[in-house]
Amino acid sequence: MVGESEIDLFYIDGELSHGYVDEDLATVKNIKGIFGPSNIRWEKEMNYSTPLEFSSKKAKRTEKAIEYILANGYEIIEQNPIGQATYSEWYELYKANINNKEIGVIHLQEDWLIANPTVTSTGLFIKQNGKIIAGIILIEEKVKQSFQCAFRAHVYEKVKDSSIAEILEYMIDQFAINHSYKLITRGTDPNIYGVRLKASLNDFKKQYGFVAKPLDYKGHYHPRYLIFFKEYEEILTYTYKDKSVNTDIEEKVFTKEELAQYTYPASILGS
Repeated sequence: MVGESEIDLFYIDGELSHGYVDEDLATVKNIKGIFGPSNIRWEKEMNYSTPLEFSSKKAKRTEKAIEYILANGYEIIEQNPIGQATYSEWYELYKANINNKEIGVIHLQEDWLIANPTVTSTGLFIKQNGKIIAGIILIEEKVKQSFQCAFRAHVYEKVKDSSIAEILEYMIDQFAINHSYKLITRGTDPNIYGVRLKASLNDFKKQYGFVAKPLDYKGHYHPRYLIFFKEYEEILTYTYKDKSVNTDIEEKVFTKEELAQYTYPASILGS
């Protein structure tokens, strides 16, 4: 039988969905898959001096939206350390956001703040009439001058030509600039959109200046061949531009017809 170190299997609703196959196993069993990193890490280098500088249109409309909310009783708050009462109120918004998603998983527990007293975290919040309507928790990383956008929640509300969500993104950049951070990270995703993660998540991170980086050779994160055990209409994933280098990646979308060549019966896992 195939060993656990040679293939990682993933199930959706109890049904075998897809897997990442080790290079050696793919060669031995003549498996054709999509070659790329098993996971990607999202990063944004803060090499500019004003928020959302990479898009002047986004920046201008967001600045107008911020002027509007501040003139109409909203508050923008930076809190470090995050108070327990603030966290508890924001957490209810976080849970509601996740529960309203078509594909949503709660990754944050209610006792996270108490359970992680040594984590250096900052909260950026927007309040309306004294109530939190948006917020993001930022965690300082071990790498000097960087932080992670860890957990985010907000109401879905338009403001002028912008939105509460976009104002949050502006606030993140402003925080980085004010405190001289050089790098912002946005977590790690499995390198497959269209199954558990929607392709729109990939699009969202890109539109705010984040770049996908391969996360390889760290634990079980390494180059693999992506194969499927069921049909999908469309999949977005990142592949290597040069297989021998394993550093530069590019986004590719595969249609149902294209995915057929990478789809196998579960019997291929036999000896």
